[in-house]
Amino acid sequence: MELIGYIINSMENRKPNFIDNLRPDVKSHVVLGTILNPIIYAITLLSIKWFEWFKGDVIIASRYALLFCFLAHLTIELDQYFRKTGQAQLSDLLAGFSTALICMQPIIELLKYLKWN
Repeated sequence: MELIGYIINSMENRKPNFIDNLRPDVKSHVVLGTILNPIIYAITLLSIKWFEWFKGDVIIASRYALLFCFLAHLTIELDQYFRKTGQAQLSDLLAGFSTALICMQPIIELLKYLKWN
């Protein structure tokens, strides 16, 4: 019981870190990117088999998927700007797009390097 009390007490008295300092809107765009970007990647990569697009090359398809992720998040920000439903900010665009750039693309490049295709 003392351990649980110590953990709770140390969490209440801790200093704010980088994530605590982010605006809630940026955090929501990261979550949106975590959900939306893998879907975009999956559809784009499956289109290699379904429609024989991208000359059957996974790297070309994954780079198009990266572009589609950027365009999806840009569309969200432009929608917020024109409809005045929120603040259109570059940081929100980059927050949503970052999961594709940091997580998805290196995995695909590594799989291609390891002869996945």
